[in-house]
Amino acid sequence: MSDDIRKNLQLAYDQNVAEREGRTLWKRQIDEREAFLARLRSAGHQSLLDAGAATGIDGKFFADEGVEVTCIDLAAENVKASQAKGLTAIQMDVTALEFPDGHFDAVWSWDCLLHLPKAEWSAALSEIQRVLAPNGLFFLGLYGGIDFAEIWADDTYEPKRFYAFWTDADLQDLLSDYFQIIDFHTHRISSSAPGLHFQAVTLKQKSSN
Repeated sequence: MSDDIRKNLQLAYDQNVAEREGRTLWKRQIDEREAFLARLRSAGHQSLLDAGAATGIDGKFFADEGVEVTCIDLAAENVKASQAKGLTAIQMDVTALEFPDGHFDAVWSWDCLLHLPKAEWSAALSEIQRVLAPNGLFFLGLYGGIDFAEIWADDTYEPKRFYAFWTDADLQDLLSDYFQIIDFHTHRISSSAPGLHFQAVTLKQKSSN
């Protein structure tokens, strides 16, 4: 990630902690969390990495359900907000995870990787694959459906953030190089954004890397 993109992301999120804390959760986000939690319980998984945890809202949900959660985020103020919720939270880049191989039973990432330039997705996916235990599960949620990689001109945050969107086919092709795709579905966002939707993907660690 270029220094400019990284600094702008950190600044944008550091300045908007209160706004994010005050958001009403999207019902589909709540539903996706419940579905992933059910998968974790069915598999007997105990530990979860929340990659790009923001202020720890999702991490807190999983922790309250008895999951051992570790949150990481690029923005220092997000990390502080997660820690204030009683979560283990560390400022860390998803492309350079400071955890041992196979350390987590599961990974949850909601709206994080879409801020990475496409050239860095392989590094991030390789790191997630590395820290995920055998038979581990990975939920990836992000906006996409169109091919896009640049600063979002209509972003309400300042500095404006970089976004990378993938078409459904391209995203699945990329992910299948690293993981087994268990489920892929999309959620409609708005009729005012034709082609853009939310991609919800449940993945499983391959039997051999």
